[in-house]
Amino acid sequence: MLSFIRKGLSSFVVTMLLGLLVVSFAIWGIGDAFRFNAGNALVSVGDSKVTPTDFVREFHNALNGYRQQSGADISVTQAKELGLPQQVLEQMVSRVAFDQAAKNLKLSASDSQVYDLVHAIPAFQNSFKEFDKGLYENVLHQNGLTPRQFEDMARSDIPRDQLLRSVGMSAHMPAELARRLYAYHGEERTIDFLQFQASGVTNVKEPTEAEIAASYKASEDKYMAPEYRGLSYIVLDANKLMQQVSLTDADLKAYFDNHPEQYSKPEQRDLSQMVIADKAKAEAAAADLKAGKDFAAVAQSVAQMSSEDTALGTLTKSALEGSLGKPVADAVFALPVGGTTAPIESSFGWHILKVNSLKPGETTPFDTVRTSVEADVRKEKALDQLYQITSRIEDDIASGMTLPELAKKLDLPLEKVSAVDAQGFAQDGSRAALPELKGFLEKAFTTEAGADIELQEADPSHYFLLAVDNVTPKTLRPLASVRTAVIENWKDSERAKAAQATAEAAKQALAAGKSFDDVKATANGGGQQNIPVARLPKPGSANLPPELKNAAFSIPVGSSVIVPSPDKNGVVLIHVTVVKPGSPDADAEIFSEVQNGLQVQYGNDALVAYRAYLQRTLGTKYNEQLFKDTVDQINR
Repeated sequence: MLSFIRKGLSSFVVTMLLGLLVVSFAIWGIGDAFRFNAGNALVSVGDSKVTPTDFVREFHNALNGYRQQSGADISVTQAKELGLPQQVLEQMVSRVAFDQAAKNLKLSASDSQVYDLVHAIPAFQNSFKEFDKGLYENVLHQNGLTPRQFEDMARSDIPRDQLLRSVGMSAHMPAELARRLYAYHGEERTIDFLQFQASGVTNVKEPTEAEIAASYKASEDKYMAPEYRGLSYIVLDANKLMQQVSLTDADLKAYFDNHPEQYSKPEQRDLSQMVIADKAKAEAAAADLKAGKDFAAVAQSVAQMSSEDTALGTLTKSALEGSLGKPVADAVFALPVGGTTAPIESSFGWHILKVNSLKPGETTPFDTVRTSVEADVRKEKALDQLYQITSRIEDDIASGMTLPELAKKLDLPLEKVSAVDAQGFAQDGSRAALPELKGFLEKAFTTEAGADIELQEADPSHYFLLAVDNVTPKTLRPLASVRTAVIENWKDSERAKAAQATAEAAKQALAAGKSFDDVKATANGGGQQNIPVARLPKPGSANLPPELKNAAFSIPVGSSVIVPSPDKNGVVLIHVTVVKPGSPDADAEIFSEVQNGLQVQYGNDALVAYRAYLQRTLGTKYNEQLFKDTVDQINR
């Protein structure tokens, strides 16, 4: 787990919560276990339980972690479709089982181990690679945790990590097994291939009416019109409220005075810092500085810090406060240029800072930024108005007010779309006139016709109210309307059959002893001979698409196989002429890398087996109905 920890919080919090403790170790899907009611727990493992509350919290942590790492704004619905709930639950079960095993073995973590682990996490360190308590607490707060909760998790995480590493690393793969596996994985082959393109088939006849009808019936799913929905909606836009806001000069001046950071440049100071572990040495260093000794010389002598090590750069007071705390910032910004602080204690030792130079702050006159201030005040007041409006709307909805009645009360247009599909297209194929609001289409296609109205927030400046007026189910388009497409699809099918038949004839010719040159003329896409391929990436081997490489390694030497072309245009015939098993001795460097990877996998296999053993011996019970109900209730 410690390797994950050092990657930073975005991955670490999720990692810690889900119990991913060994690199590449993951268990997906519910394994063999007792499947009956586990009371109010989703799963019970021995005396421990996974509760719905714990699961929902960790599901959201996992989803947020995925969003941060991937940059994709995946929805809860999409996460469910990807199987994230099942993955989270199984990782929680693994963690509970391993925790109990560590407890039974009387493994524990000391205070110093927890301290070292927490202080080593980059996400809790400032720009100087120092642990920052304020940053630590702030980051945990953003993730719904207190320091006590996080440290308790770390305390249980450490012995679990020790246990799993011991089990994984103690499983040693036999050397002979590694050599035999490399003979397979390191295998190289030489192949010939021929391409038979469907697009190159030109002698396709026109289909008969019977063939058109049969093709249409056999592929009805290709000719379905999508589901369409008729919608009514209201959009609440803070930007449109801005122009309705009444402002006075007093409003503008008050906002300007209360937000100086927006319209001024704060004072900045160029700083140096030395950190000394021993208080007595720090006081001696302060005395040397007071006596006129050079800061850099004292830092080098007492703290073994070079000029580069002591340089903090140019910082504002708020930036320094965020890094080293308010007492340090207050002390530093009370000094004249050239001044140094007295030793100031932190969890890392004693700090002495020097002010090298300063840039005075600048305040922009009100009249200069009046236009900007007015825009900011209008936006703030518009957002306040929008909040008040949405609060009243919630009450109106609860009282049973309809969408048209709400539109009239709000004096907003009730917009309508007669038919739109889930991709935002109208029935004529054009883009439907819809608001570009986050979640609008998703809400339109997850709401039942006639369902109660719900106020939806697209972003802080935009809300919408939506009603589904009608639903037109997916329907089969009449043959007459798709006749041209049906004919072209039938011809494509005939071209593909012709390409396949030609390839089959070439395969039989090669099997009968014909040479590559004899059959090459039948391949309208050409061909190549003596292409080197390898299961593992090796210098000189061809970089074939996976489907072709897999086919090349699926047949014995001297035989051929026909597979669909990667470009979906006909087929490719592959003929294997040479097979050379991997040689651990000849490929010593590659074999060493593969052997290391196999050892990791071997260790992971041991962990999977250990987990199954623990579940059996501890007793694992799943409440599948409660799990389903819990997942169904997760909406956002």
